[in-house]
Amino acid sequence: MAHCWVAEVRLQALTPTEADVRVTLVSQDLLADQEASGRFVGPRSHYASTVEVAYPLKPLPRLPEQPTRLTGRLLIPEPCFWEPATPFVYQGHVAVRLRGQRWFEAPLTLGLRTLQLRQQGLRLNGRPLRLQGVQRERLTAEEGLRLRQDGCNLLLTPAVAENAETWAIADRLGFLVIGQLQDSIDSFGCPASLRCHPSALGWLGPAQPPTGAFFGSYLKKPARENELSGMDFIVCDADQLTALNDVPRPKIVVCEQWPSAEEQSQAASSSVVGWIRR
Repeated sequence: MAHCWVAEVRLQALTPTEADVRVTLVSQDLLADQEASGRFVGPRSHYASTVEVAYPLKPLPRLPEQPTRLTGRLLIPEPCFWEPATPFVYQGHVAVRLRGQRWFEAPLTLGLRTLQLRQQGLRLNGRPLRLQGVQRERLTAEEGLRLRQDGCNLLLTPAVAENAETWAIADRLGFLVIGQLQDSIDSFGCPASLRCHPSALGWLGPAQPPTGAFFGSYLKKPARENELSGMDFIVCDADQLTALNDVPRPKIVVCEQWPSAEEQSQAASSSVVGWIRR
């Protein structure tokens, strides 16, 4: 099998009438007449019956200045969006072909959604979403269904290769995931391999002195100047909030129990956008 990987899934446009998706594959061994291809079927949902339609991934012209990259375009009319309440996905595969013969192929799950993380909160598909999460070493489908019934929509879990199934389960069941990076080369490679999951929200680095809080990196590059970039959210304990009041970053608070809706609204003035239950 060729050494090739899916480098990027990018929404060129997403409206109720059409989704325009670009999938980019990368390899150092590409030949001049190779092209990207693929096929996706959907929408599919763990919670609802759907009418599934097949959509082809069609190759785009290769750019001379990017000889190691192939990009395909996927058009989906009247798309179903991905969000925790209704996690519709389109499942299929991407491939690199050479004169009709398969050179590389990999499965891929697409969830069509937009995310903006700001101090005022998270907006998913243009609507505000309050995060309520838990910490887990890994997730099973059975526990995921129980957590959903409890109102959970976020997971904090180790970013390690053997935990990749947690992101796949979260895609299907409707969770956003923050991967906590471990002190290993394997872990620091996970963002590249897991970032294309619709459930992937971002990555959490090691604790930072003097507060001991954790600084995280949001998944997507900001599209507007008033969005945050770089190390752009904080995960901290409630007793660390006062020391972090002057830090202009959205904060996710680790706690014993999720606060009430009224308490969460009051905490929003401190740039708190969500809570993670131990």
